[in-house]
Parts: sequence; structure tokens; C-alpha cells
Amino acid sequence: MSVMTHLGFRAAIGMVMRSLDKEMYADYIQYETTRRIRSHLSNFEHTTPGGVGAATVGEEGHTTFMSEACTNSFWSRPFAVGCHRRMGDIWRPDRPVNVEELRLVFQLLEEDWVAY
Repeated sequence: MSVMTHLGFRAAIGMVMRSLDKEMYADYIQYETTRRIRSHLSNFEHTTPGGVGAATVGEEGHTTFMSEACTNSFWSRPFAVGCHRRMGDIWRPDRPVNVEELRLVFQLLEEDWVAY
């Protein structure tokens, strides 16, 4: 296994390259979108032989797994935290529903209820 793969450099490069893409509401995508690359690689590596090492069982049946995944290297977490701090998140809450719209929704639901 190469040093680039073992330390997670390829995963980090993939996250940085993906972060340069455009988004619908902003010039660049938000951190949660790039985080999915890291999560995808980690999940995939856990399915391969040797992806998950020893396991310990604690109180109340909680299990802890030791992982050799490249996304769990000694610098992978600080890199991800740094990306999140620099990129941030774009928070777009749903707009409130007014009373007229809510009445229309209930009217449609009532019509469907009567029809079936």
C-alpha cells in the first residue's frame, strides 16, 4: 500500500477537488457535500478484507471497532475539521407555511381520505 493511500492523501485530494465544484445557491459546494466522499471511502474500505480490525464490546452491548481505513489516519480528522472551518455550511431553512396554504393541504388530504 502506498503512503498516499495509507495516510488518506487520495481521500483528501478528492475532497479538495470536489470542493471546487459549483453549487446551485453558491459559488462552491458546502462542506457536507465534500464530507460524503470521505464517508463513502471509509464505508467502502470497511467492506474489504482487513478493513475492520479487532472489536471490543463494552457496557450495554456497545461495540467499538478498530479500523485501518485511510480516512482514520492520524491527520485525517484534523484535515476534515480544517476543511469544515474554512468552507462552512450554507444553511437554507425551509420557508414557513402560511395559514392559507395549510388549509389547502388539509382540504386536499380530506378529499383523498373521502375518496378512499
